[in-house]
Amino acid sequence: MSTRDLASLRPAPAPAPPDPHAGVLAPAVLSWARSAAGRVPAELDRAAYLQLHSRFDRAGVLPGLPAVSAVIGKLHDHGYRIDPVLAELGCSTPAARERAVYARRWLAGPGRGHCWIVSRETADRPAVSGVESAAEAFLGGGEVSREQLGDLRAALFGTDGGPGARRLLGLFTAAEIEAAVTAYGEGLRPLRDAVLRELES
Repeated sequence: MSTRDLASLRPAPAPAPPDPHAGVLAPAVLSWARSAAGRVPAELDRAAYLQLHSRFDRAGVLPGLPAVSAVIGKLHDHGYRIDPVLAELGCSTPAARERAVYARRWLAGPGRGHCWIVSRETADRPAVSGVESAAEAFLGGGEVSREQLGDLRAALFGTDGGPGARRLLGLFTAAEIEAAVTAYGEGLRPLRDAVLRELES
């Protein structure tokens, strides 16, 4: 048997295990962290995630990016939708979009406990009649009390906190809100489901 034959009998080397941080750190950030920063923290909690990106930005590897803390804040405000976040921050570059995409992945994973749609979930179920009245007033531009807005948020999003109810409701069309109120009467929360889909997309 030749040397070549013997070589063919050797087991192929096992593939390298996937990097546990590759899903939540953009390639440029991960590469920089492994070389210039020396290492990536084993646990990317909120403090570690923000600090790592702050150091990356100070290093000037990709200048002009919005701070990751600002991106995360706007993701919460906009129901985890990327396009309105970039529009509000005034950033349209591929690198800025990439930062928002990876920040959302971090929120869906290690940072999930910081997401209002998860952390502020409530078991409260306001009366359907009150929710219908509040929605009608809101959509008609009438007077809506803070309590009514809170009931709308609890009914449609299943939370007792997070971004202001007016901001949240502003993410959806009147038709979507009306349909969500009807669905709430049937025990469903399609707007909550929509926000969770955005977070996990």
